[in-house]
Amino acid sequence: MKNRTALGRYSQNFLKDQNTICKIVTEIISKCGKSVIEIGPGRGAITGELIRSGIDLTAIEIDKELSATLQTTFPELKIFNEDFLKFDLESIGMDNLFLAGNLPYNITKEIFFKIADNHKLIAAAVFMVQDEVARKFANIDDRRTALQTLTKFYFDIEYLFKIPNTVFEPMPSVNSALILLKRNSRSELKLDHELFKKLVKTIFQSKRKTLKNSLKNGIFGNIDLSDSGVNLQLRPEQLGINQLIILTRFLQGLQYDREQQSYH
Repeated sequence: MKNRTALGRYSQNFLKDQNTICKIVTEIISKCGKSVIEIGPGRGAITGELIRSGIDLTAIEIDKELSATLQTTFPELKIFNEDFLKFDLESIGMDNLFLAGNLPYNITKEIFFKIADNHKLIAAAVFMVQDEVARKFANIDDRRTALQTLTKFYFDIEYLFKIPNTVFEPMPSVNSALILLKRNSRSELKLDHELFKKLVKTIFQSKRKTLKNSLKNGIFGNIDLSDSGVNLQLRPEQLGINQLIILTRFLQGLQYDREQQSYH
C-alpha cells in the first residue's frame, strides 16, 4: 500500500514493524477465532496479515481515502467507510462479535463507552491503547473512574504486552500496549444498563464525596436510598461490584413501583 502521512484529525499512528504486526495478529487469532471486526485498519498492516491467515474480516474505517485504498488492495474485504462511534453494531447481524484495532488515543474513552453500551453483542476485543491506559484497566483493584468501572463490570481485562513507540509512524510520544477484553458473566445479569451507567457516572462526578452526598445533587437527589442495603457513607472508589449491583437493583425496583402506580 502506498506511503501516506497520518491524518492528525484522526490521531492515526501506523504500525511499521513486521515482527510487532505478526505478534499482534497471533494474539488476535488466538483470542478472537475466525471472524473479526477491525476498527480503524489504516494502511492495512494488520488487515493484510489477518486476511492471509484465513480470518473472515470486516473493517470499519472512517477515512474515505484509506477505505478506498484498502478495498482496492483487499477486494475480498468487507469494509464500512463509517465512524465506529456512530456505527450500529447490531447491523452486522451477529450475537457474539470479536473486535480488534489500534485505537486512536484521542477517542479511546468514547470507544470504551461504546463497548460497554454494547456488551451483550461483544464477546471479546483485542485493542492497542496507550500503555498507561492499558495498565490501569488491567489492574483488578483499580476502579477509579466511571469508564473503568463500567468497562470492567462487563469485561475481564488482561494486559498482553507492551508495544514501544518506535514501531509506529509517525512515532507517538508514549508507548502502547495490547490488551484483551473478554465478556464476563455479569453481562447476563438483568440490570438496566442505562440506569447502571447513570448511577456510576453520577457518583464518580464527585468521587471524593460520600455516596450520600455525591447522589444528593444528581438525578437521584430526590430518592431515599437509606433502605438500599448499601453504606451511603462510602466513597465511590470504596464500592465493590456487589454494592453497585444492589444499588442498581434497588433503583430498578423503585422505578418499577412508580410505573405500576401510574397504571392505577
